[in-house]
Amino acid sequence: MIILKVIGHISNNGTPPRHSLGLMNVECNSCHARLFIQERTSRSSLRNPTFNLCCQEGAVELPQLNPTPPEVSRLLHGTDAAAIHFRTNIRAYNNALSFTSLGVNIDETVANSRGGAYNFRIHGNVYHRIGSLLPAEDNRPAFAQIYVHDPATETANRQAVSNAQLNNTTLETLQALMHRLNPFVRSFQNMAQIARNQGVDNVRMVIRSENTPDRRRYNAPTTEEVGIIIVDNHDENIGNRDIVLRTRSDQLERISEMHRFYDALQYVLIFPQGALTS
Repeated sequence: MIILKVIGHISNNGTPPRHSLGLMNVECNSCHARLFIQERTSRSSLRNPTFNLCCQEGAVELPQLNPTPPEVSRLLHGTDAAAIHFRTNIRAYNNALSFTSLGVNIDETVANSRGGAYNFRIHGNVYHRIGSLLPAEDNRPAFAQIYVHDPATETANRQAVSNAQLNNTTLETLQALMHRLNPFVRSFQNMAQIARNQGVDNVRMVIRSENTPDRRRYNAPTTEEVGIIIVDNHDENIGNRDIVLRTRSDQLERISEMHRFYDALQYVLIFPQGALTS
């Protein structure tokens, strides 16, 4: 005798109708962002919609995006060999120019030590760290230290910290861009000059975590706003999220992910002016 068992059930209900939000073609009257009409506030109408998702109905004001520097734009859109090499190694170029280092505990059991597809598996969080302004004795400068070291060896020092062979001409072009536009470079150089002129090693720079003049706006940082230089041993008015850059130190300081310059110090090709660019 054959015993039949029910192993599945096919619903008699038809396929549910597909839901569509339509086109994302409705423009916010305040910030001109494009949204779906169904994302409007509940108290507004189809004829005169208002939105909270983008700018809180005009309560948050965003400045116009800064134009991308022509040096970066050419490398991003060019078809020559240098531009193609740049895009292929863009992370290596960024790391060679960044002010901070990436900290992470990598699980080596699934990384390059084994065959098959590469995996990037971590334990805990990804975080950014910054060292002292000047390297320890007999140590080669890295990251932010390169900007205030001997200009004659700047390109060679960046090549030394890179995990790829970078094009010297491209690297020099991007270095010049950073020296011209980035407020952190100017602030770090001012700090180094004070330390050298006064012959002291207790100069510190405090990069405030929160100090925007208007909390409703994402203001571009100015040189004066980036860092406060202190020549003493007092830790007055230093917040627990502030970045304290010392003249010399063997320790790396971990940067809070809530710091307003957390991304700008690491991803310098996205933020060459220390602020958002288009």
